[in-house]
Amino acid sequence: MTWIKTMGPLGFCVANIVLSALPVPGAGSTLCLLSGVMFGTLYGCVLYVLSGTAGAVLAFLLARQGRGFMTRALAKHAKLQRSLDRAVAKDGFQICLLMRLTPVTPGFQLTSYLLGLTSVGHADHLLGTLLGLFPCSFAYIYAGTIGANAGDIWSDPVQLGSTAVGVLVTVLVTVKIAGVAQKALADADEEK
Repeated sequence: MTWIKTMGPLGFCVANIVLSALPVPGAGSTLCLLSGVMFGTLYGCVLYVLSGTAGAVLAFLLARQGRGFMTRALAKHAKLQRSLDRAVAKDGFQICLLMRLTPVTPGFQLTSYLLGLTSVGHADHLLGTLLGLFPCSFAYIYAGTIGANAGDIWSDPVQLGSTAVGVLVTVLVTVKIAGVAQKALADADEEK
């Protein structure tokens, strides 16, 4: 990760694009926290969400190019893939958005590949991923920013209080969004 720091935002974005397209467990959360440490909440969020979306689009396009091979390779997930295809045929953008909002999915990268095997449109995938990646990413990036500034926070009671309230609100909003997304996905699955 040292090379990412020396290359700055460009190195971070390249690393996140590649790792968002490859099935590397834990890479997303690590880079999410790191973006908060390196760039702060706002700039880190912009860099992470845009480069993570680019990586998701790359994985999506790779899946589209290798549909036959991927379908055979992911045969153990065939039932999930068929359910997804039925759902996205009707509500592509909404399903992509909800899958990105909920933490209970088969993983960020695998979700990109699975969506690439469905009939969801490119624009629906791009916009659903871009908008859906923001809320949970913000929580991690904010935590990274807080971690980077931990020494400063303890010396100022006002900053400590506002940080504590900010963390609590961020966690509550993230949990609420994830719950709503999970329920909507379950409801969509029941309708099929």
